[in-house]
Amino acid sequence: MNEALDQEGLKLSKEAADYLKESIRLILLSPGNEGANSIEQLALDIAYSKYISPSGASPIIEMADVLAYGPNSAWIANFKAIRRSAYGLMGEE
Repeated sequence: MNEALDQEGLKLSKEAADYLKESIRLILLSPGNEGANSIEQLALDIAYSKYISPSGASPIIEMADVLAYGPNSAWIANFKAIRRSAYGLMGEE
């Protein structure tokens, strides 16, 4: 994730990185084992939302910038639904 964000000129704050750990764990546990691609997509979605936000001028992604990508977020729910339809139930239900 950090590599993809670096390519966009962005860095995660420690607080934001800590908050995203559970989301990343859920992605890595997903059926189909496309974790690296999914984590890169998460990074790009975070970068896009950062660029269009009022704090978009700052290269630091703060906690407020990643709240929409936490483990109980709509992003993760959508991700799980897509993986579930393609590969079956995910183990952490």
